[in-house]
Amino acid sequence: STNRPEEAVMTYRKGIETDPGDYHYYNDLGTFYFYRNEFRQAEEQYKRAVQLAPGVAGGHMNLGLSLIRQYRLPEAEREVLAALKLRRSAPLLMNLGGLYYQWERFDEAARYFEESKASGQRTSNLYRNLGDAYRHLGRADEASRYYQTARTMTEEEVIRNPRNAEFRVRLGLISAFQGDAQRAGFELSQAIAMDPENPAVMREAAIAYDAAGLYALAVFTVPLLLMRKTQESYLSHTRRSALELREAAET
Repeated sequence: STNRPEEAVMTYRKGIETDPGDYHYYNDLGTFYFYRNEFRQAEEQYKRAVQLAPGVAGGHMNLGLSLIRQYRLPEAEREVLAALKLRRSAPLLMNLGGLYYQWERFDEAARYFEESKASGQRTSNLYRNLGDAYRHLGRADEASRYYQTARTMTEEEVIRNPRNAEFRVRLGLISAFQGDAQRAGFELSQAIAMDPENPAVMREAAIAYDAAGLYALAVFTVPLLLMRKTQESYLSHTRRSALELREAAET
């Protein structure tokens, strides 16, 4: 349980001691660290899983994701491509698109997002990603179409799970990019109230507030450390700005 992290780690470690050749234990421990935003520790466990089971696509994908979160994009690309070579799937294609998006390689990002969609991926997050990629490429009509699809799907998700902060912040972000500042402000305030300790929610909220021009509200609801580089982050998504955000959070 993430509510008792020491006990959870002990449980995983006991499993490893019992059967050190089973990669599942390392993978599970890595996932535990990953969802606690302890990406270096997650990387260590995923590396061990890959060493034990190099032919398992999921191990390479997980390792790649932990490297993406550390902004080590060339290393991440190597692992994600290795996973894709072993097993081509819609989620893997979407993750590869996400890697290229973060790397500002928007043409490649859009291509892999489209391939993921063609392979059966039909999620609000994928359509939002497509909207983001085409927005950066200056293809406004396509961006608008995908944002509207993402908004419709996310609105349905919010109806089914009204206490899910990640759905709320996604809806707020999409609304901001569509120019609907009123809806964006409402959804973002709901998301922040529900899960103020979630760094992903806070980062998305910071980007959305900036996009919607709700600067005054942002001062009261989004930590200042996230607002310092919001505009640069959402406009360029460069490695440098991401590192500056992380460094600001640590000071």
